[in-house]
Order: sequence, then structure tokens, then C-alpha cells
Amino acid sequence: MTQAVNYFCTVVLLAILAGCAAQPVSADRDPEEKLRIARALYDSEQRPIPAEKNIQEAIEIYEEQQNRIGLADAYRQYGFFFRAASLDKFALYYRDNGFMDRSASFETRYDKSFEYFEKARDIYADQKKYDSLTNLYLNIGFTYQFLQNPQAACPVFDQMIASYSEHLKARPNDILYAPAGYANLESYMAEVKKKGGC
Repeated sequence: MTQAVNYFCTVVLLAILAGCAAQPVSADRDPEEKLRIARALYDSEQRPIPAEKNIQEAIEIYEEQQNRIGLADAYRQYGFFFRAASLDKFALYYRDNGFMDRSASFETRYDKSFEYFEKARDIYADQKKYDSLTNLYLNIGFTYQFLQNPQAACPVFDQMIASYSEHLKARPNDILYAPAGYANLESYMAEVKKKGGC
């Protein structure tokens, strides 16, 4: 009886182990999931320190995979990270310890944000990924507005509209919708530019 029970337990254990081997790649090697987690960490959970680790790991994985669009997505996420409000709560920590990106400091975090946005921009432009480029220009412009720099924001918004036009040439049915209350993206951007002093 005992031998039969041992045999049964061994078979069940082997079946469980075989099932584990067939599972998909774990989330800790999925760079897209790492970026999603990072955004939740620095945005809604107010935990930027582990968020940066996830972004750095995603960049490393995309570099290993030679995935240019993925790398641009990670750079864009790093740009969002460096302008995140949650960093302010950890000002003392960052002033004492710095960021994982050793070239960044708390005082230069917005410059670093633009640097990563520009890295993403270069890849999106090279890959003709105009939908992502349109979104990126919009966020660069908003960042300049947040920093009260309309002279820099206004031309970026113009680049955004130009990028959107290129997107529509390549994919005429793929319309990017404007926020509620606006007929189209162009009318929304006209209002954004007007309010921003363009």
C-alpha cells in the first residue's frame, strides 16, 4: 500500500513539474510587462525606486533582443518616469543616492526626461512609427508647458501635427481620436496651443 502511495505521489509530482515547464515565459523576462508595472509603480503607487529598476531591466532585454521599437517604448517610459510627480516625495533619497541612471540627478531630472524622449523620438522617426511619434511629441509639448516654456512647446506641437499627418498618409483609416468635446485632433491642438500662449 505504501509503495503504491509513493508511486502515485511521484507520478503526480512529475506531472506538476512537467506542467510548470510548459508555462509561458515568466513576466520577469517580459519587457512590455516590466514597463506596465513600472508605470503603475511610479504613477498610481507612488513607488518610483522599484519602477526605475523595471525600466532599466526592460531596456536591457530590448537591447538583447535588438528590438528597436521596444527600446523606444522603454526610453519613452523613462522620459515619463523622470517627470513623474512621485519623484518629489523621494527628493531627499535621490539627492543622497542618485538614480540608477548615474548621469541623472534630482536637479536635472527634467533634462533627463527630454533626453530619453529624444532617444525614443529618433527611433520612432527612423522606423516611421508615426502614431507613437505623434503621442511622444504631444507629451514633450506638455512637459514644456508644465515647465512654463511655451517657446519650446509651440514648435513641438507643430511637429506633433506634422507627424499625425504622416501617420494618416500611411494609414488613412487609423484616426487618433481627440478628447471629448473636440471634433478632431487638430481642433484640440489648436485649443492647446492657444491656451499655452502659442
